Amino acid sequence: MIRKGNVPKQISSSSSLSSSTITTTITTTITTTITTTITTTTTTEDLCVRLSFVTNLPKINQFVNSMGIVDVNGDNKLDIIVGNIDQNIITIFFNSGNGIFNNHTNYPSADIGFKIKTADMNNDNKSDIIITGGSNKFGLYYNIGNGTFTSEKIILTKLRISDLAIADVNGDNKLDFIIISIDESIVIICFQTTDGLFDKEATFETFPYPRNILVVDVTNDNMPDIIVTHHHQNTCLYVNIDNGDVNHDNKPDIVHGDIRVNTITVYFNTDNGTLTKRTIYSAWPRETTAIAVADINGDDKMEIIVLDEYSISALSIYS
Repeated sequence: MIRKGNVPKQISSSSSLSSSTITTTITTTITTTITTTITTTTTTEDLCVRLSFVTNLPKINQFVNSMGIVDVNGDNKLDIIVGNIDQNIITIFFNSGNGIFNNHTNYPSADIGFKIKTADMNNDNKSDIIITGGSNKFGLYYNIGNGTFTSEKIILTKLRISDLAIADVNGDNKLDFIIISIDESIVIICFQTTDGLFDKEATFETFPYPRNILVVDVTNDNMPDIIVTHHHQNTCLYVNIDNGDVNHDNKPDIVHGDIRVNTITVYFNTDNGTLTKRTIYSAWPRETTAIAVADINGDDKMEIIVLDEYSISALSIYS
């Protein structure tokens, strides 16, 4: 059963990322009726290094604006999926080991924008690909094994989608879509039914101009929390957002990029949803278009994978 929370509170950031303290309040919108206050402190010291194997990552020579990282062919190596908005294709770069990507495959896509998500939508233990962004539809590619996928299945919606997240929010062991719309300031939960279809079942208010959405258990209560970023007034323009334990303390952290000032920032999760904001890279050379967190080179440590307009890079947090 979904337990609806209060109206969400804004995560406010000033236009300058060098301010010393930011007080943040988040209300969990679907999992609890208790408002969770998150206090963050901000510093600007760079806290990461670009990994030496970065030259082995695939080079991008067309404009791309989305990325997913998952093992698509069952070889226990993480592959990279990118979306090319100019040519309407998605490209899968296959990981040969140690972060080396020698082969790739292209799949055509309808003109629906590119925000790439991956999840096992049909419970066959294979990661499927979902793409959306900017239109009233999203595309679904089912993984049929060995790194190959079905042709794109188009699913229509009533509203234009800004972003979506995928999670089982009602505990029925089926993955649901959590959608934010360009047209309305709402979060929409589309529950997956027994026949693989999706029905609109719940909506929650959010602030104007929602742009990105992330579902993760920030408060460590074993229930999914929803985080929405916005493009509005003083709120930072977070063009990408992901989560993962980047400092190896068994707590999920939140990573985002800000294209206004070309910074990459981590909100480190300290305890019970308390986050410490650190700018880990203060002068990225180009606009970041997507960020993911994954152990891309098999060293049992999470790296931050950064996609910009023409390249893919890997960052590692150090003490």
